[in-house]
Amino acid sequence: MLDFDLFKRNALEIYDNLQDLDARKSQRDMLSWLVDVVPFGGFVAAEAPTGSGKSLVMLVAAFAAHLQGVATTIATHSLVLQNQLARKEFGNFVRRVPRKLVPEDKLSSWKWGLLTGMSHYVCFRKLDILSDAACYSDLVVADSKERMTIVTRERLAYLRRSEASPLKGLDSVLDRDDDVLRGVVSASRTLCAGKECIYRKNSCPARLAARCTYPLTITNHGYLNGVLKRESVDTVDTVEKKESRAGGLFGSEILFLDEAHHWAGYSSEPSSDRSIEEADLKSILFSPVPAPFSGHSFLESIIESRMNIWESRLKRGKCVDDKISRAFDTWERIVKSGRNISSLWREDALQNIEKSRGMVEKMRRALKENTNHTGAVCEDEKSLERSIENKLPRVRFTAFFSATLPEKRIYSAETGTSLSSFLRFSSPLREDTKTRVSVWIPQDAPSPSEDPEGHEAYLIDFCLEYIPDFISHNLGGVLLLCSSLKRKSAVARALIRDVVASGGILLEQGKMSRSSILTTFASMKRSVLVASSSFREGFDAPGDNLTWVILDKLPFPRPDDPEFKRRARFLLDRGIIENKFDLSVSELRETLRQSAGRLIRTKSDWGAVTVVDSRTLSRGHQWGLDEISFVPREKWRVDSPPPDVWVLRMKSLKGGAGRKFELGGDLVEDSDRREPFEILDMIGNPFAFPVD
Repeated sequence: MLDFDLFKRNALEIYDNLQDLDARKSQRDMLSWLVDVVPFGGFVAAEAPTGSGKSLVMLVAAFAAHLQGVATTIATHSLVLQNQLARKEFGNFVRRVPRKLVPEDKLSSWKWGLLTGMSHYVCFRKLDILSDAACYSDLVVADSKERMTIVTRERLAYLRRSEASPLKGLDSVLDRDDDVLRGVVSASRTLCAGKECIYRKNSCPARLAARCTYPLTITNHGYLNGVLKRESVDTVDTVEKKESRAGGLFGSEILFLDEAHHWAGYSSEPSSDRSIEEADLKSILFSPVPAPFSGHSFLESIIESRMNIWESRLKRGKCVDDKISRAFDTWERIVKSGRNISSLWREDALQNIEKSRGMVEKMRRALKENTNHTGAVCEDEKSLERSIENKLPRVRFTAFFSATLPEKRIYSAETGTSLSSFLRFSSPLREDTKTRVSVWIPQDAPSPSEDPEGHEAYLIDFCLEYIPDFISHNLGGVLLLCSSLKRKSAVARALIRDVVASGGILLEQGKMSRSSILTTFASMKRSVLVASSSFREGFDAPGDNLTWVILDKLPFPRPDDPEFKRRARFLLDRGIIENKFDLSVSELRETLRQSAGRLIRTKSDWGAVTVVDSRTLSRGHQWGLDEISFVPREKWRVDSPPPDVWVLRMKSLKGGAGRKFELGGDLVEDSDRREPFEILDMIGNPFAFPVD
């Protein structure tokens, strides 16, 4: 049990004495608020914009709790953010801790444990099956995307040895996150043998990781959600939860949920026993194929049957028809007809076919009861508060942190929590952005709602006119966020030749792994990344690596999206919103802030945000869009200048206040800290474009 006065005193004293820290008032205010509300327990929420330093606040509070032997869990949204917190920000904090204030044994014992989903750990049972099949020869294995590789018995043995330390996980064993072997040997909730598995009690890496008792557990939302929604096979048993030693997820008393806007909608989510996950169904179709059959009709038939199952049907969740059942029959016949195949492998494959049939029947029943959403019937209103109380009984305090949160009444209802405190903190970057960020809304862009075809044609022409010239002047990287995958592909196809001709490189989401995209983009300042919604958050490219963010249109949620419809219906039934459009506008504001927030991450960042949607001007005030990236609407640019003038504006931003920039050979002193367009007026605006 915490001594709250000591906890508060330790936290603030440690923060005030951190070494080499660029202290921020908003950050200390947030920490002070947090340590004040912890004694009351329950649930609180804080909107902490980019630059407010919420990660450090969580680490300071967690360390102050550790000084009294209290464990903490931090759950963030993705594995990328999880690794960043554990391997970068944790180490930076430890190096700054003032040694004179902290006992050496307390500092040395404060360690983190990384808790990821089952798919990030090796399944020893799968290794047994693969090793048995490899007795005859090397194996040709295929993952869910039908990518193939050859696996030797020696490599399988290496995997087993490497997994002796359960917390290592596959990420430390396999060099690449797109390694085909990852999907074949990883653990899976769907294929887990449960209590029948001989490795379950003492050797299963996923379960051993869940039982570890580090003072700081760093996990992700997906793993935590699995724990809260069901009695997961990748977690410890109920009895072990209640008797858990101090530490680990099940021994934590404090829970911090970062990127917490993703928990909105928890109350209206489908019940776990009725939901069907495409990834689970895909994983059932993994099977090792002995090498002698590679190139043989046996292998080709298996691939063809898998493609028949997945092509346009389960991917889109539209229907479950007899063709799927026939495909399973075909697959079973092929497996049974195989010769010289390990009996263990054949038996396992046939069992997987039966599991697949069972899940398809489950999906068929769910579709019959609810034609609007695949596997989606929410029987009872869920509550995150009740779920945490039931599944994590040791947790007595939970704090939500996010750069963007909706109104308190909406967020409280959608998470099923009674928030005792809800604060919005200002970003310390607000003042710094005034002379370093330009917001551009082309007023001649057609409305995407009134003229979608004209808008798409305008968008492509806009990108072709401005982006290659921008890249050729080496002004930094460009992130182009598209509202649909179809538009993303169309824009990428149109741009690639001109971008390459300008000396740049074009990256398209989906053409390579996310980690490869991040690495490539960060290493080249002339990169153009064309992406969709998943890159609106969790994507950091500081400095000149990213200087221009372009949104193809205002990021409204799709009105026909099943999740959005479910959430809107939930809020309407409870009188929290008056119509669905209220939720659309709330989501729009959050998503726009997340998207624009990719640009300014530190005090030294600079650049431009462009929204190719004239509705931002005509109806933005009505929708509460009075500023973008802290730039008020009266400072927005609305003209369509020639590309060389746009380049000039960006150069003036890059130079900053008090610097000189060149136009037509003449040096102009920006001694009065004028805006770029004011300086162009001063030199006579030789390009004759309208300036506002």
